[in-house]
Amino acid sequence: MLQVAFGQSKYFSDNLKQNVERGIRQKLRRGEWLTKAPFGYVNNVKTRNIEPDKLKSRLVVRAFKEFATGKHCYESISQFLAEHGVVTRNGTPLSKCAVSAMLCNRAYLGFVKHHGEWYDGTFAPILSPTLFEAVQKVLKTRQKPRKSKIAHPFHFLGFARCGECGSMFTAQYSTNRFGAKYSYYRCTKKFGVCGQLYLQEHALATQLKTLLQSVSLPREEILKMESKINEWENKNISSRGSDVQNLKDKIRGNQEKLDKLVSIYLDGDIERKIYLERKDLLMREKASLLESERGFGQQRKNWVEPLRSFVLSLKECADLEKSENYLEWKTFF
Repeated sequence: MLQVAFGQSKYFSDNLKQNVERGIRQKLRRGEWLTKAPFGYVNNVKTRNIEPDKLKSRLVVRAFKEFATGKHCYESISQFLAEHGVVTRNGTPLSKCAVSAMLCNRAYLGFVKHHGEWYDGTFAPILSPTLFEAVQKVLKTRQKPRKSKIAHPFHFLGFARCGECGSMFTAQYSTNRFGAKYSYYRCTKKFGVCGQLYLQEHALATQLKTLLQSVSLPREEILKMESKINEWENKNISSRGSDVQNLKDKIRGNQEKLDKLVSIYLDGDIERKIYLERKDLLMREKASLLESERGFGQQRKNWVEPLRSFVLSLKECADLEKSENYLEWKTFF
């Protein structure tokens, strides 16, 4: 009798497990969030899904934009969130792990995670793929931080190569008997013998100023260029139907790759780890393609921007001639 009772309990437990797993699979097919909403979202009881919180979603976007500049670390982002009321239950700022998890959370792109695998969600994303990928690049550079420190401000360090052998310039300084420091630049001579000597910073600056003067143009010519650019910009751009179709083909090809990858994984021809990595890359690529499709109408005039930027740089060149800010010179070149 006891064995029968145990058998019934086992049957009920197994049946309950199967029903729960079936319900999770159905929610994943519908693109619904499975658990408590992540920070920036709120659970909607009526739709049984999540939706962006009006205030917290803006904080998430602000935090991502600040970190994408490369000027912040986990502590400063945690402090920024704490200043806006985002703290732990104990009232302390978020830990480094919590901030790191937030900056890597693909839920903000509209994805749902289950057992280490990401699926397409039907809820509204908070971030654009462009901003998310920018943050991931910053995080990647932080994995191996540079330990070298520059004790002396060399304005043109890493700026140019040697004209004789092609090696990069390096910099050093010397101190005279009065304690004044002077910067010098020289060839590293990594590609062999080179006959170039040391060059003082002011001598290099003189050469750069000559280059600035050589690329300057009269204001009248610059105004003519700007007028022509505005004329081109105001004209109707020729039909770009082929580009739209090409973008749709890429989206269709991406979906076919996803379907094929799932089939290969179900057939047991690929390991789960490799499957998850490739699916993650394909889904992020899909998100970028969909973003490009949505903003395609706004990209008509983008071909003009590089030309306009060049003409504006000619204006900037005339202003830099009158200044002695070497860092701005380096950025301009």
